Amino acid sequence: MISAVAVVPLCLWVLYVNARFGHDNTAGDGNFAWPFQSMYERFVEGLGRCSRIGYHNIFHKWWRLHWLYEEYEMMELLAMAATLAQGLYLLLRRDVRSPAWRVGVCYLALGLVLGPAVWDDASAAARVLLPMTVCFYLQLARERGGWWFWPFFLLGSLATPFAVHDFWLGI
Repeated sequence: MISAVAVVPLCLWVLYVNARFGHDNTAGDGNFAWPFQSMYERFVEGLGRCSRIGYHNIFHKWWRLHWLYEEYEMMELLAMAATLAQGLYLLLRRDVRSPAWRVGVCYLALGLVLGPAVWDDASAAARVLLPMTVCFYLQLARERGGWWFWPFFLLGSLATPFAVHDFWLGI
């Protein structure tokens, strides 16, 4: 009975969209893939682009004001690493009684099967997984003072300077 309450609205919505807009076999292509497939492919592609640029060039520009905007490849890799750190934290520090943990784990499961259309841009994947990020910080805030706090806070926040920079520039 509970499953029907969850599934029936989705089925009705799909029927409505198909009736209203027609069925196109290419609609939604690339949104989902096998677990880890698209994330892995994007990570390998990002490493390849960074190696063509040269890691020394990326880290050498840290002192310049606009280095964050120039090094989009590095931002994508750090955003992916931050997302993985957030998911790892939620898996390691399980708290089934917490609603925030339950929501975060559901979005973690979604993040594992996101396809190449979503991972094509790290900011798109970050927007899709934003509820997981919020849940990660809510759960982490409950651990202040524990040895888990600082390592996971730093790893889970790797992409924050890039996000603030992009927000400041209005990109």
